[in-house]
Amino acid sequence: MDCSEDVQPLSDEASTPVELKKGMSIFLDILRRADKNDDGKLSFEEFKAYFSDGVLSGDELKELFHVIDTHNTDNVDTDELCGSDEMALGQVCYRSSVSLEYFSQHLGEYENVLAALEDLNVSILKAMDRTKKEYQEATHLEQFVTRFLLKETTSQLQSLQSSLECAVETTAEQTRRERQAFTPVHLYQSCFTTTTSHTCGKL
Repeated sequence: MDCSEDVQPLSDEASTPVELKKGMSIFLDILRRADKNDDGKLSFEEFKAYFSDGVLSGDELKELFHVIDTHNTDNVDTDELCGSDEMALGQVCYRSSVSLEYFSQHLGEYENVLAALEDLNVSILKAMDRTKKEYQEATHLEQFVTRFLLKETTSQLQSLQSSLECAVETTAEQTRRERQAFTPVHLYQSCFTTTTSHTCGKL
């Protein structure tokens, strides 16, 4: 798809497709999902509905929204993707990437996580597509191996999900307790393991 057909350029620089860092297309998809009315920008209500985490107050979310809204438009612009193929390659066409620029400055080690997730998404989709095409005609042994690999892949992903959910709950609880002047809780060792056992124990 030609980006110029759908996006009116604000400047030569803004209308030029650029290659994003690996993993940032996933973050763009997050912003697109937050944009409930698909108008290419986030209102505060859309921002609050999607990013509210039960820890920040409404006033704090409002403050964060205005920090991101550097153009003072009362809207946060989201990047417009050129299409599914381009998204997989990290290619975008855009008018303004205020929100993306803000979050990209604070990703830290999670920039590597997003990059790995992007590669993982592509790899899994390719494997599943090939399975769909070849499984029925495969030998019994090949079918067995495919089923085993699918089950093991699912198990590994579920294990990682459990660790991440534990970390999400613990960091949120730590922030809430610190705000209430309680004794801070400690991050749990099991939140950062890849084992199938997730009984939390303090570091």
